[in-house]
Amino acid sequence: MCESSITGKPNRITILETKKCLDWYLGLLLPDLNTLVHVDVVFRPYLKRTYGTEAQVRSTDHCESPRDFTLVLDNCMSRIKTLKSIAHECVHIKQLAINELSCGSEDGDNIWWFGKAVDPDLDYWFTPHEIEAMGMEVGLYKKYMEMIRREKINLKRV
Repeated sequence: MCESSITGKPNRITILETKKCLDWYLGLLLPDLNTLVHVDVVFRPYLKRTYGTEAQVRSTDHCESPRDFTLVLDNCMSRIKTLKSIAHECVHIKQLAINELSCGSEDGDNIWWFGKAVDPDLDYWFTPHEIEAMGMEVGLYKKYMEMIRREKINLKRV
């Protein structure tokens, strides 16, 4: 299990499910490293309205192959959207933790993918790290939901 902390108040997902899916996604994506990764999850109101995004992840130790991350989520997203967003951002955590993806600055400029510079003029939707994250987002979510149903785990708000 990855080490995690959660601050803020999610509106449509429980803290328990947030931790469960984070552990499950990272366990699948980083089977050898997930116990070394620490993720601070922060739920914020109006993240999309304020910053134009519903979720984002940043390395907090700013080194090659980082292990400490902050994952910020809009607390107004639906449960399904939150689960998919966590899956998407966990792919980025994997990319950063094993040095597939690296960023030259805090604002995401100077992006490197497998040691090669990503063209800064490339549309967001066509950057290699986003193609992988978007492609895996739905698959991870579906596999997570299958596991929850198979194991009859009830993590929904009661």
